[in-house]
Amino acid sequence: MSPATLAGALVDGRYRVLGLIGAGSASEVFEVEHVGIGRRLAMKVLRPHLAGDAKQLERLHREARAAALIAHPGLVEVLDMGELSGGLPYLLLERLDGTDLQRTLESLTRPMGVARALSIAHQLASALAAAHVAGIVHRDVKPANVFLSPDHLGGDRVTLLDLGVALWTEAARRAAGQSRLTTTGVVIGTPLYMSPEQLWADRELDGKSDVWSLGVVLFEMLVGKPPFEERGMATLAQQIALGRVPSPRSLRPDVPAAVERLLLRMLRKEPERRPTAADLTIDLAAEHHGTSKP
Repeated sequence: MSPATLAGALVDGRYRVLGLIGAGSASEVFEVEHVGIGRRLAMKVLRPHLAGDAKQLERLHREARAAALIAHPGLVEVLDMGELSGGLPYLLLERLDGTDLQRTLESLTRPMGVARALSIAHQLASALAAAHVAGIVHRDVKPANVFLSPDHLGGDRVTLLDLGVALWTEAARRAAGQSRLTTTGVVIGTPLYMSPEQLWADRELDGKSDVWSLGVVLFEMLVGKPPFEERGMATLAQQIALGRVPSPRSLRPDVPAAVERLLLRMLRKEPERRPTAADLTIDLAAEHHGTSKP
């Protein structure tokens, strides 16, 4: 079933497909309208050639279960799941208006303002803290998975997307009756934003890996580029594992010293020396409050 044939279709007798609004390697996202109340929503549909892929199906299901388990406003809300008439599985999601952080950064002619970057990072830390309490590690925190919508005060409402590759801890799996989808030794994620332990797949990941990834995103917002350049996988892996993180203030002097210290703590090589996402929520809120003062 192609986007052209799906447009205009009525799904489950309630949702009229209006058109394609986004696409990834494993799925396509359509705008739909509830015909009874007129609400616009998003429908994430697995690509036809992956309909028989058990791993992709399980990831789609886990995305829905993880969002329901965490239930945080900083994560995209999954409202329903089902199958199209041809058997393709779908998730029904809240419809977000705005753009992702990657496109936002690409559109800027200079690094993002410090106060805005801290606000975005604070909201992400809050969502990650809730996920970690639920026993879920996102594993793919990057600008393309961060969606920015305008809020009622003229700022950003931040939504963290794509829990499809999230790692469930053993306790979370047992509580939800989940099986293990991936194992230690398999690298999953986006290398440029991976923590050293995630990139080398040398240990069971915990929330501190997401903290590193958030640190890379914050560094990129403040400086205009990630701390390490992607010049081949082997070189990148060596930089992440052994390379010194550049001083943000050496690249952008108006970054407050306290913000630099916090950022460098997030990017420590040893996970046990990084703050938790819960601690970050407090620290980033304090720094944002300070930079937002007139």
